[in-house]
This record gives sequence, C-alpha cells and structure tokens, in this order.
Amino acid sequence: NSTVMTTSAPHGFRYEFAHPLSRPRHSNKNDDIINLVHVGNNDEPPQRQKPIYLKNKSRKLDTYAESLLHVNRIFNRAYGFERRRVPAHMPHLIDKNIVVDMQRKFPGEFEKTSSHRLRDPQDMQFAFSYFYYLMSEKIWSSTGELFDVFDTDKSGTWSDREIRTLLSRMHMLPLDYSLVLDFENLIKNCSAAVRLDFLPSPPPGERYLDSTLPTVSRELIKKCPPIAGRLHKKFGEKKKYDHEILKAGRNEIFEMLTSNVSMTVQLLDEIRREPKKFICLNDDLDPSRKSENDVVRALLSDFYRSLYPLKSSFELPPQYRNRFSHRSDLFEWRASRTRARNLLLILIFLLLMGTIYHLFQQQIRRFFRYGGRSGLIV
Repeated sequence: NSTVMTTSAPHGFRYEFAHPLSRPRHSNKNDDIINLVHVGNNDEPPQRQKPIYLKNKSRKLDTYAESLLHVNRIFNRAYGFERRRVPAHMPHLIDKNIVVDMQRKFPGEFEKTSSHRLRDPQDMQFAFSYFYYLMSEKIWSSTGELFDVFDTDKSGTWSDREIRTLLSRMHMLPLDYSLVLDFENLIKNCSAAVRLDFLPSPPPGERYLDSTLPTVSRELIKKCPPIAGRLHKKFGEKKKYDHEILKAGRNEIFEMLTSNVSMTVQLLDEIRREPKKFICLNDDLDPSRKSENDVVRALLSDFYRSLYPLKSSFELPPQYRNRFSHRSDLFEWRASRTRARNLLLILIFLLLMGTIYHLFQQQIRRFFRYGGRSGLIV
C-alpha cells in the first residue's frame, strides 16, 4: 500500500512524503523501488516497464530510475535491506539541519553528485535520499537517559508506580505477577551486590505499604547489567528524527497522460471529482500521434482553466513575457539598466547646468567677480 510520511521537527514543522498512487488500470505506474528491475535477474541491465506504444521495444532504465537504484544500494549497505518506495512528485519541506547531517554521513557520494552538470545514474537522488535517511537514522539512549524517561517526578529514584509503568511498556498485557517479582528480585540482587557512591533520599509516598524494594536510584540502574540490558534491548534504539507514516492519496495525486483521448478525458474528470492539493500529471504522450497529442494538450489547458480560472499574483500580465531563463541573466539586465539610468541622469544634470549657465552667465560672472557682495543683479 502507498503511504504518506509526515515528520515533525522539534520546532514544530511538519513535512509530507507521499508515494504515487497505485491504481490497477495503470500497469506502467509503479512506486516500488524493487520493481524497477526484474526479480532474480540482477546480472543483466535493469529494464523499466514500458508504455503501450513501446511494449515491443527494449529500453533501459532512465537516468532518474538508475539514480534511485544507486541510492537504494548505498542505503542497503548503510542501513540494511528493506522495501523502499519512490517519493511522489510534489513539494517537500526540507530541514536544512537534516540535510547537513546527511551530507556529512555520505560526503563522497554528494561531492560526486555536485560534480555532475546533468542528471547522472550515480546521483544521490535528493528526495529519495533525504526521506529514507530521515527514516533510517537511529540513535542509542544511555542507561541514564532511559532511567530519566520513567522517572516522571524527577526525584532521582524510581517509585513503585514508575516501576509499574516501566513493566507495562516492557511486557505484553495483562501483566503477569511473576514478571513483577522477577524484576524486583533483580533490583534486590543488584542493590546487595553494588556499592553506590551516593544514595538519594526518596520522597515520601514512593513505596506501597507492602513493598520490600530498596531505593532504586539512577546510579543503581546504571551499575546493574541485567536491568540495564533489558532497558537497552527494549528502548535503547530509537528514531533520530521524529516522523509519522500516514496513508497516501489524501493531499496528492499522480497520473500519466497518454495519447489516448478518451482515457485522458476520464482521468481529468476523476481529478475534477476529487481535487487534491498537489496534482502531478506526467507526460507519457506518443510522439508519433501528433493529432491526438494536440487534442490532449487542449483538454489539459481546459482542465487547468476549470480548476484555476484566476491567475496567480505571481503570473505576468498577458501582454508580457519573461525573457530570462536564468536568474544571472535577470541580474545582469538589472545592473545594465541601472548603469544606463545613472548615465542618463548624469547627462540630464550636465545639460541642465549648462542651460542655467548659458542663461545667467553675466550674473554668475558678476557674482564671482565681486565675491557676492553686491548680490545678483537681474
């Protein structure tokens, strides 16, 4: 099943990660990374599933798919084998700190990616790398940190209530009393065998009336291998970055546009019926069917006009066209326009000063001759 992954950073941001929707009527749409190659045929070049008009031709994977497989192999070595899926074509919010951590872990791979001017099979495909790094990174908690998790009153000792909470999370419910006795015996044995440097005074009410447990301090748990081992086995490994797996298809949709006009009409009507926040329509038109492609493009234009009849404030008016393909070209044009404007202002200023001097040259000469004592005479 497809999934959406949402991650929550400590500062409250949430990120969505979605896999393309998988519908039975699209046989060439596949979001599973392991299905990009033939199963059990790892020695031969991987083949992609072909559109209908290329079903009798042999085609290798495109560069994008090869880069996904490249990252998948790297992550298999780093994190172990698992089933990974392809992120959808939709906007993704990226945490810069996580990106920095990822680039530090795989410096050579990202340096190699940065050296490629165009897409390359050896690229670290960005969205796929980012989200599976985020999901795969683990951190290990120390015994002291695990003790603090269950020391809810921050007294420095475990009460009987806190121990009950710990056991309820370690074992299946209902909690068998033998498990409680076993844990209490471990604490008693460690308390008798371990010499503590400091024994904190527990607050009143930490023990039940029939409790026979000693003071369970942070130092005692850290120096008790049987209990520390159980804590690490159950709670030691955790996700480095918080995230949540949600069902896909709620906010995004991915569809393939083909040269089949009737299928295109049906596809666009389905999107009209259930519009999403993010719509990705992939161009899979047959170049040899030019007349059908013209109809499909007209249908697509009409579809977008039906959903978004009003232009965005970021769009240019109809009589204008953006003639710049790169920001550097825009900045260069702005700089040249600024230079031309400044030069024009200087020329206007000089022309104005020359005109004033020509009109009032006698008064100006008289002013400078007498030092302004008699003033200007008009």
